[in-house]
Amino acid sequence: MTDAIVKHEDGGAPAPAKPTVCSVCSTEIPAGRDRCPGCGKYSDTAERCPHCNNPSPAVPYFSRSGAGCMVTMLYGLGGFPGVAYRKAHENELVCELCGGHRGFAAGPLALAAAARRGIPEKPDQAMQRAAQIEALGAGRSFGLKGLAGMLGVVGLGTLLLTLFFASGLFTALGITAAAGFLFGALALFVAGRGLKKRYQRDAEVTRLRALADLAREHQGVLRLDRAAEVLCLPPPQVEPLLSSLVDGDRVKLDVEDDGVLVYRFRDWMPPERQLPGK
Repeated sequence: MTDAIVKHEDGGAPAPAKPTVCSVCSTEIPAGRDRCPGCGKYSDTAERCPHCNNPSPAVPYFSRSGAGCMVTMLYGLGGFPGVAYRKAHENELVCELCGGHRGFAAGPLALAAAARRGIPEKPDQAMQRAAQIEALGAGRSFGLKGLAGMLGVVGLGTLLLTLFFASGLFTALGITAAAGFLFGALALFVAGRGLKKRYQRDAEVTRLRALADLAREHQGVLRLDRAAEVLCLPPPQVEPLLSSLVDGDRVKLDVEDDGVLVYRFRDWMPPERQLPGK
């Protein structure tokens, strides 16, 4: 991986210092990119998967479509199954091609970095896009739940009409139709809940990448007031995001004499600033 705080069991080739040229379409591949922006072919410098032996980067487990759909459905079934499934594969990295296990990321910041594709956004733009992702997920979830409510009403109405007015074969047909409407309503409601959770997770990953980029730009020392200024957000909104990353090891929290919170990201601090007392 291109991020120093991402750990693999087998290791991988470091990202090239200079752009390379795609052997298929001759498009220039920027440094740190695993794929050609022209034809999509994996670069020769991409990590080689030990399972399928193809040059393929390690990506978060839930970035693959199958795992994403599974967790979406499980979240819709009440929340707990989705949480349990996510915990079972938290911080896991897999091959983007075959899905084979490729180790674990060192933490949420490393996991977010592993999901990066394309040119990095500016931190403030990334935060705005995260808010748009959440709003889009909420809107689509509301739409699916609205359809679920309409189908539920139709199903209940069909069932009541069948029980009170139908007889014989029409009763069986009516009950079957009502069951179909109710099952469809339940399926749409479950999909709506799961879809909202999935969009919220995508927004969270986008925010984490923005914070990681910001901390890297400031050589691992990030003041709350400065972070809020760069992100164009009020400090009360930024503090919970940064504080959720504090683990006492890779990310530490200090309070300056003026009362401003300072977050220290060990992985991006120069060696001389990691000495005791620094």
